[in-house]
Amino acid sequence: MGLLSGKFTTQQVHKITSAALLALGMLVGSAAQALPVSTGFDGQRIGIQYFYPNLATLDADLGAVVVGAGVEFNDGQGNTADFTNTRVTAHFANTSNYCGQSSLFCPQPGTTFNGVRLYDIDHNINAITGVVLGAGSTMSFFASRLTFNADEVFLNLEGLTIPANTTLVFDFTFAPSAVANPNEVPLPATAWLVGAALAGLGLSRRARR
Repeated sequence: MGLLSGKFTTQQVHKITSAALLALGMLVGSAAQALPVSTGFDGQRIGIQYFYPNLATLDADLGAVVVGAGVEFNDGQGNTADFTNTRVTAHFANTSNYCGQSSLFCPQPGTTFNGVRLYDIDHNINAITGVVLGAGSTMSFFASRLTFNADEVFLNLEGLTIPANTTLVFDFTFAPSAVANPNEVPLPATAWLVGAALAGLGLSRRARR
């Protein structure tokens, strides 16, 4: 009897099972290759946004850039952000006043956030596990101003005045390449192949009875 009869010989079942498992193995292999292996910024698209007077209010979007050689961000006034694989160096050429409720320059009652959001646009970088103010920084501030999650970093400068020619260095650590970013979306079509493989195994057991 053949496939069209609705019954399967033991040999046919083994062939179906083997084919399903082979297809599953090929898909799992391709999925593993497609998973991001980046443990840093190099070659990845990074975005920078400015929020004020809270994190619900986007004040300016500085756009996106692919991290590579040279300075990635320049506001045209000499303030820059330069990325390497695990470090961001921000340089303030001019004095910057971050007005807010604690500032005498231009107080804005109710200000809770006045600063930048740096984020992994494509979720291709492995999860951020640490961000610290690094050596080479010419100004310090409370660590609570620097917060992060798997693919975002927030720097709250509310109420601070940053003098001209200030350099801030941020050192990043990332999860190892075997640890996926929790925001990554798994590849589709895996489920039906798994089902086919399991169904084939079930048929194989029935054929041996």
